[in-house]
Amino acid sequence: MIPDGADAVAFANHVEWTNVPPARPTAEGLWMLTYTIRGRAAFRYPPRTEIFATAGDLVLLRRDTPGTRGVLPGDRWDALSLRFDPWPEWTPAGFERVADGLYRKHIELAGHRLALQEVWARIIAGVQERETARALASVAGTDRPMLRREERIHVELLALWIRELFLIARRESLRARRIDPRVLGALQGAIADPSAPHKVADLARRAGMSGAHFAHVFRAQLGVAPAHLMRSMRLRQVALLLESTDDPVGVIAERTGFGSIFELSRQFRRQFGTSPRAYRAKHR
Repeated sequence: MIPDGADAVAFANHVEWTNVPPARPTAEGLWMLTYTIRGRAAFRYPPRTEIFATAGDLVLLRRDTPGTRGVLPGDRWDALSLRFDPWPEWTPAGFERVADGLYRKHIELAGHRLALQEVWARIIAGVQERETARALASVAGTDRPMLRREERIHVELLALWIRELFLIARRESLRARRIDPRVLGALQGAIADPSAPHKVADLARRAGMSGAHFAHVFRAQLGVAPAHLMRSMRLRQVALLLESTDDPVGVIAERTGFGSIFELSRQFRRQFGTSPRAYRAKHR
């Protein structure tokens, strides 16, 4: 349980940085946790410790240390970030200690990477909802007992979600890191041709396995169902094309294996929380 008055998550957001000199975190929260989606960031700890976070890396930095983070010239960093105050029994279990107050954990399994991003999206939305509720309450003059009850709900939800992040990271340590080469070959073939349907039966046939056995091995080793992963990969390819090209959304839908703009928009909104056109406008 979180003590009365404590905030599990002080701040959470999605960062897209270019050429940001390394500096200490300034927002509230005793610890900063980041997850790199793509690109890389530099984490420095004097006098000579420096690590680079790349795709799949979780990095923990305690704010009362001299550690800094930033993006060096020529690099770009697309990442999720939050700052939090830990609960009494919390420890950075499963993380590699780089220096005092600086820890790293690489997430290899695709299913765990997807799960982290989904939970993080809930945390960001929860923090925004909490701040909105606080602002409305201050304007409307909400009675204090009701305000305390609402605040408690926000705190408990955020506490549960941040625990989920660390449980996913610990689960990664317990899973086998070796992927069946047949599954890996089928997955690499699908990645090379994102416009094809890539049904589970087709992937299984490419791997030389029955559909049921392939699906079982795939989920056991990657932590996610084949259909879920392929859909997420196609949607991330859509996001990349929206950011880097001027192709019409209909053309992108065809190139990435979606049957129509309607289907693409429905799936894209479910994963990213916005329409393809709105996403392009924000990231261009």
